[in-house]
Amino acid sequence: VEGSNEITVHVKADTQEGKTCEKSDKLKIGIQIEGCRVNANIICEDEDGIDCSDIKPPSTQCNDRGEFEVLRFTYTAGGCEESLFVQDRPLREVCEDFVGGPSESRDSRILCIDADRRNSIFFDDFVSVGDEIVVENDRGGRNIPDNLLCEVFQNDIKRQELNIDTSGNEDLYLNDIFGSLKLGGCDDKLCNVPVTYTYILENVGQGSMDITEVEVSRGRTTIDLLRELEDRALDFGEKTEVMEEHELDVCKISETETRLSVEADPEDGDPCFDEDVYIVTTESEECRIQLEIFCENDDGEDCDEIQKPEFQCNDVRNIDELSFKFLGGRCGESSNDQNDFNCQDFNDGPRSETSQISCQNEDREFIFFETVEVNGQFVVPLSEGSGTTDFIECDITNRSDGTTRQTLIIDTSGRGDLKLKDVYGSLQLERCDDKSCLFPVSYTYSLSNVGPTDLEIRTLTRDRITLSDTMTDDIIDIVDDTALDIGQRIDVIETDFLDVCEEREDETIVTVSADPPSGPRCFNTDQYLVSIRPPEPPEGCSISVEVTCTAEQTDCNDPSLEIRSRECADGDTNEIVTFTYTGESCRDPFDSQADECEDFSGGPTRQARIECTSLNEDVISEETVQIDENFSVKDDGFGELPRTLVCNIFEVGNNRLLQKVRINMSRLFLGSNFGSLRLDGCDNNNCFVPVLYRYTANNIGRDEMELTELTRRREGSTRDLMDTGRNLEIDAGENFSVEEVDELNLCAEKSIPTRLNGEANSPDGRPCSDDDEYLIRIDPPIPPIDNRPCTVRVDIDCKLREDSRDCGSVINLPQKCIDRPTLLLMKYNGGDCSQRVNIQPEDLYQCFDFNGGPPTDIGDESFVMATDVKGGSIIYFEGTIEVGDEIDFSDGGNEVDANMNVTIWRSSSMRPRDLLQTLVFHTSCSQNLFLKDRYGAVQVIGFVNREQGRQTCLFDAIYTLNLENRFGGE
Repeated sequence: VEGSNEITVHVKADTQEGKTCEKSDKLKIGIQIEGCRVNANIICEDEDGIDCSDIKPPSTQCNDRGEFEVLRFTYTAGGCEESLFVQDRPLREVCEDFVGGPSESRDSRILCIDADRRNSIFFDDFVSVGDEIVVENDRGGRNIPDNLLCEVFQNDIKRQELNIDTSGNEDLYLNDIFGSLKLGGCDDKLCNVPVTYTYILENVGQGSMDITEVEVSRGRTTIDLLRELEDRALDFGEKTEVMEEHELDVCKISETETRLSVEADPEDGDPCFDEDVYIVTTESEECRIQLEIFCENDDGEDCDEIQKPEFQCNDVRNIDELSFKFLGGRCGESSNDQNDFNCQDFNDGPRSETSQISCQNEDREFIFFETVEVNGQFVVPLSEGSGTTDFIECDITNRSDGTTRQTLIIDTSGRGDLKLKDVYGSLQLERCDDKSCLFPVSYTYSLSNVGPTDLEIRTLTRDRITLSDTMTDDIIDIVDDTALDIGQRIDVIETDFLDVCEEREDETIVTVSADPPSGPRCFNTDQYLVSIRPPEPPEGCSISVEVTCTAEQTDCNDPSLEIRSRECADGDTNEIVTFTYTGESCRDPFDSQADECEDFSGGPTRQARIECTSLNEDVISEETVQIDENFSVKDDGFGELPRTLVCNIFEVGNNRLLQKVRINMSRLFLGSNFGSLRLDGCDNNNCFVPVLYRYTANNIGRDEMELTELTRRREGSTRDLMDTGRNLEIDAGENFSVEEVDELNLCAEKSIPTRLNGEANSPDGRPCSDDDEYLIRIDPPIPPIDNRPCTVRVDIDCKLREDSRDCGSVINLPQKCIDRPTLLLMKYNGGDCSQRVNIQPEDLYQCFDFNGGPPTDIGDESFVMATDVKGGSIIYFEGTIEVGDEIDFSDGGNEVDANMNVTIWRSSSMRPRDLLQTLVFHTSCSQNLFLKDRYGAVQVIGFVNREQGRQTCLFDAIYTLNLENRFGGE
């Protein structure tokens, strides 16, 4: 109001001495309303006229209504690591980045299709950061697919691939982030609500004015709206307004401040200013937490990909310590392959009770003495004591009464079979030196706040389910900070040990709960399954061949396999008899008429003409045969053969008599030998049974292989079993089989080996081979007890020294070296560079001969030196050796260099005129180094490295000669 106001102030004060002082002052204020006054005001409403402060957020769960019609995403150019969603699927199945993922600085082409029907396109266009991507049902009636596949391209290069479950079966929430796509809407549910800000400007002064500035600030953004004003000149009392369209995210808790700043100039006087502030606060009680479980071993390998190892403890001779678990079982529960294992229970055995366990070495020195509970583990230090530890003897004693419950003896020499998880009475082997069934692993429980409000983690529980047990633990104590802000992720890590020596499945289930500031508590659960599987088939080419033999639905070596009756005649004669020509002399008959045989001119040969007659020299049969060929004698004129048959064996071509036998035809047994003739048949009875051989080539590798050879060898004959005339392709895990029908003579005392050899190539041309042998042993027929001769049988047996397996059962070891060796075991074959058998490239393997090359005769000497190629400062071997010797190339336990140079001279003089060969080959095992590779005069027959241990082609074998008295008499 125009006028004046006067203000008077009066002050009075007293001193400590009682004096008073006072003072007054006046101020007069004059008001003139001729200046500038402007009023700024903000209004915010949605499309329905609802004030922005009253807008309620929608339920952010999209999959609460079944199928979708429209999904709206915002492109963020984010990488897979920025994903935040609650679908119960691992991130690696949902999102994958390529070439570093999308770049924010470049436009991207987004292609979204039906993952199951690749020809159904739902979006294909170029977008920038912040653009909307709409996926909706089209007019052709196609619904949004159950699985949406979206690919992000930049400059025609794929940068990201997303697989989003849009079936409605998996949780889908507004503001879920899938890599570079953020879900902003599903059907009529939207996070970004369209609103209109109206900015009203009013002249509340006494004179006219011009609006000179209108600015709106929101966050870090300022907008100049002056140009949007249609009329900037305002008389007293006039208003003008300007509107701004905006999208408000109502799905997250936030406070959005919009500030309007206005400036105006009057006709006279100074300019005037005004501001208004509009604050929109969005709140949500929705609580969402994501949980995902990861598990890795120390090498970063996923726990569900760990394969069951093959851990033999007896592959080393000097074992320092063994770790056992005390099971408390009896001797009958043992499970091991040791031939010399001894176990004896006393007083009903240990009976699953806490026990005193003591162990001694073979010199009776105590090396362990402790009390152990059931399922407790303990270590037996074999290296302690001065005695040897080829075996240990352990006593299990009841701790309460001191009675011995069990005594057991275990072979720890390294020669007997010793494997992890073997059970020896009440003890189970868990570890030998650094070989263990228990691998350390780390479980990571990843917790992410994917909702619109801050959370407080309240509970975290873990269930560990095995075949035999379920353990539930509260693990909230290992969470460092239970507060979880919006978008924050924390990793909770728990360490454990995983038993990898048994095929098994361990399931881990984790449940988490969290509270928002207000509203109900939310939960989530995830599970992780660890499957310990057997070793995968080897890479490349790997073949296994097998030969089997069956006769009368049983194995050809089955003792029950025999002819119906060995008796041919007992007082009567036969109409027809069958003999097999054996070429034996009269000294070797196995019959009851040995005195009826006489040799001439050195006895029978490989081929003979045989003439059989009666005593009257009536010729009944005449045949020309070879050894092992049979023939029949039949008298067509008389019906029955004579009681005495005379057979003369002549040399073919000159009729020289070689042998004469007289056979009493009224007393015959199948299998009887008459000099060079063995009786194999009479009338309807014979020694022959049909047999079926089956030859199989198995592809036991991971890749397809091409079978190039499958050959059978038996008794001097060879048959190519690949009658197709071309190579055969066999898929991994498949096989190729061939059957062959033959006859087996059960009357012939002999061994019939059938050897099968198979060869194949992998797709990259790498060869592999295997062989198998089936040995049929036929015992001689047993003659009447009153006519048994002196007969001794000799059998040769071969066993591996380390585990007593049959020498013929040795399976090819992994042939390829995959880790840099600390030792190469070589054989010096001698010979020139043309002997090369390896597939190393020419730039890695080179060989040169001089002066005729190295010798090849066994025992010839040469001087050999193996060094590195960087100046020869490392000497792996130096010395004089003979052809056939085995030598070690090593550097005292250090890994060998990447390449090795081998030089061979006639003598240690190392003069140029004595130089025979020099060669270089690659030894780091990164480029094709295999067992049996030949590099000039030297050959790889073994290697040692950290990854594979010791691999060799050589085994210590024990040959045993068995002598047997077959038929009575000393």
